[in-house]
Amino acid sequence: MEIKEISDTFFANQSFVKIDDAYDLYKKKRYIEYIKRNNKKCIYSQDLDISYLNEMCFIQYLILPKEVENLETLYNLELIGIKLYSSIYNKLDISKLPFLKEIYLICDEKVNLSTLSSVTRLAIRNYKGKMEFKDYKKLEYLEISNSKKLECLESLPKSLQQLVLDYCPSLKKISNLDDLKLKELSIFDCNSIMDIEKIIYSQVKLVSIKLFNKETLQKGSLRSLSILNSLKNLQFFITDYKILDYDLKPLKRLLDVDILRWYKKYNLKDSELPHIYVIIKTDNLGYSCKKVLLSSLPEGKNDPNIIWNDMNV
Repeated sequence: MEIKEISDTFFANQSFVKIDDAYDLYKKKRYIEYIKRNNKKCIYSQDLDISYLNEMCFIQYLILPKEVENLETLYNLELIGIKLYSSIYNKLDISKLPFLKEIYLICDEKVNLSTLSSVTRLAIRNYKGKMEFKDYKKLEYLEISNSKKLECLESLPKSLQQLVLDYCPSLKKISNLDDLKLKELSIFDCNSIMDIEKIIYSQVKLVSIKLFNKETLQKGSLRSLSILNSLKNLQFFITDYKILDYDLKPLKRLLDVDILRWYKKYNLKDSELPHIYVIIKTDNLGYSCKKVLLSSLPEGKNDPNIIWNDMNV
């Protein structure tokens, strides 16, 4: 019997043990033995019946399918994080989960967001209504994805440190930016946002910026990277946006940079930018490649197998 694990980025890439067919007593015994032997705290349940959790009261993180039976089992756990559908969330008595601080919510029906205000990490997918977070006094991480009707993000809490916006095509404005001190900002496929430079410039504590269009393939742009000069804590920058003044020199002081779409007029080569990781060829034809630490290559940036982003420009 093979027991598989998967990682989940929302839960800081923690490894989740896949549980399937735990109604089979032999399989359930093997799962329990494996989880205890390896001190696992995270489960990805493919079973609809989660009553098996009565024998795994030490589980702290859980990913649930859309239709779940025996939800009351959850109240026996000291859950810290959970990924679930809103139709399941609406059936829960959250007051009976006092340790719950991290929630990934996939919206398949309406949900009252105010009931989530005590969490520190929150991801919301497919939400169709208006969003306000003024009562989220402890929220540090917020991810909003595939919210096609969201036009304005309002009342973000001062506690927020990481903001991820992924495919919110109607989003135009983020209010109360001056009240925030974000450390990480990621914007993917949000092509209606007005004046991204202003958003970046307002966040002087930023350590990481990610701006690219991975799904819509629309081409974004930044007038200049000179706005980064005031961000003294910035270390990581990744984008496929076109830099309209073609000046990449403000990136040289950073720790790690990835320019995903290259233009001939850029005044630096990819090899002249700082990199922690690089992609290298693992066969002579270049059909196979892998990501490695640049510091692990004896020749460093002179390694002939490195695939630089500007090689085909």
